[in-house]
Amino acid sequence: ARRKDLLSRRSGYRRLKSVHKLGFWSRNIGDDVMKTDLKDILEALKENYRLDYGNLDLSDSWAMKALTLWCFDLERSTQQVTRAQYDAFLFPEGAAESETKSESPDLFWLRVKDGFSVRLSMQEVFDVKSSVRYDSIQNLSKIKSKRVLTALYKLLKDSNPNIRAVACVSLVQTDITNMTSLEKITKLLTDNDRLVRESACLAIAKFNQPSSVTALLNVWRNDVISDVRAAAKQALESIGTEEAEEGMKVVKTLQEEFKTLYNM
Repeated sequence: ARRKDLLSRRSGYRRLKSVHKLGFWSRNIGDDVMKTDLKDILEALKENYRLDYGNLDLSDSWAMKALTLWCFDLERSTQQVTRAQYDAFLFPEGAAESETKSESPDLFWLRVKDGFSVRLSMQEVFDVKSSVRYDSIQNLSKIKSKRVLTALYKLLKDSNPNIRAVACVSLVQTDITNMTSLEKITKLLTDNDRLVRESACLAIAKFNQPSSVTALLNVWRNDVISDVRAAAKQALESIGTEEAEEGMKVVKTLQEEFKTLYNM
């Protein structure tokens, strides 16, 4: 019995019911229920699992509520959770994923624990003394969440240029390429650090947006660092619009003329 208890502690949770055959919502809320109070989910978690994970005691109602709201991307004032929000939490890839994967009995709790791991990563990211800060930022990029996006947006303004560069690349790796992200990354083209400007050029290429051509052409023409200019050129070639091609052609033509003048 002592060995079983030790194993349950290592796994981070312990089932209080002998067998779970249904998913968390089905067995605790009901398949025919499309909306439930958040407190019902919290009570069911307490009833179904041993709520300790690492050094965090999730048996505390406030901590558990805060973590669950964070996982669901809900505001603090939220009192209810819909089945659609629950399904989106379990299957972040959407309907296609839910059709190919069934909900295992403990999937919801595993997702909550994953959410806690991400939250720990975020704490490490904002801990300027953390030795694993860069790895933590890259770990964030694997999670598709509004809160992770918000965290990465903040890191784009970090005082450490290395953090700004890593956050820029990580933001693109989330695969959430919206215009807000593009606008924030574009601002880094004028950063005072050359690695940040270079990472911004490479990140912008992933968006493949014609609206970025003018800014990239300006970097390609005027940046004093050759590596940054090379990154801007790569981004322009990747976007490949008529404006990008024409702008690069004009610059190349002028450069050839300059060489001729130098040799006269």
